[in-house]
Amino acid sequence: YRILVQEGFSALHSDPRLVYRLVLRPDQPDFRLAAVPSNASGAMFLRKGGRDTIRVVAFRRDGFTGDIRVSASGLPEGVTSNEVLIGSTVNTATLVLTAAENAPPRVGQVQVIGKSMIGDQEVTRVARCGTALAPSQMMQPGQQMISVPARLTSSIMVGVSELETDAVLLA
Repeated sequence: YRILVQEGFSALHSDPRLVYRLVLRPDQPDFRLAAVPSNASGAMFLRKGGRDTIRVVAFRRDGFTGDIRVSASGLPEGVTSNEVLIGSTVNTATLVLTAAENAPPRVGQVQVIGKSMIGDQEVTRVARCGTALAPSQMMQPGQQMISVPARLTSSIMVGVSELETDAVLLA
């Protein structure tokens, strides 16, 4: 066998940053998860009786097409979330966190967990979480998405308000 690997977009030049890696191995189907609060601030603040969401993205490797069951663990007392399914033909899902009307004021470090079958073995993956380091601007129709500085975290902080409720009061 002969394999030729070369830069296809520019003239030949020597640059130590141009590193190529060729891996020949059997497929090893697997997945990884990333989770980000929908408001992208990195933390979530729930009013009593309120809801907020976490966007979960699945990164499938080597042809993995299995369903992934996604749930949240470490929720503060009084906060619940249903398990969601990332089906074999999609890569995203939304977890909804709900604070009970009588939820006590608490803070928790929430981890997003994904479970799936690979072959005949159940595997569990903990999502890498993300947080924005700067506020993002509202997008206008037709506007190109801008890059926001961000970093990875091991969990998402979720707090429940001590005084506020999600009810809207009209005077």
